[in-house]
Amino acid sequence: MGLTEYMEKDTIPDLYIAYVKPDNVTAVIHNLVKYKTIPTIPPYSILSVCGKVFANCYINKLVSVSFGCHESRKSGGIEKNEVVMGIPYKIALNLIRDYEG
Repeated sequence: MGLTEYMEKDTIPDLYIAYVKPDNVTAVIHNLVKYKTIPTIPPYSILSVCGKVFANCYINKLVSVSFGCHESRKSGGIEKNEVVMGIPYKIALNLIRDYEG
């Protein structure tokens, strides 16, 4: 969490958390099929980003998606047409390689 591009030269992140438009979530899900990876969308309305996306992604190494809780939408910067997606580093690396491919 909180690594800058400069820091990534020496430190490998555990995961990425991004605010994503629904059509981009669809694209990621289609690409995950290649790796037999199914994202989880836990139905939690409290701590949905920090407690569910981050924790599930970090502990279980799973791609996680959240619609956000009221507080994260109000104060966390999640726009109306966005969801939050957590992607473990190794899975993100594969997706990036495919995209650049």
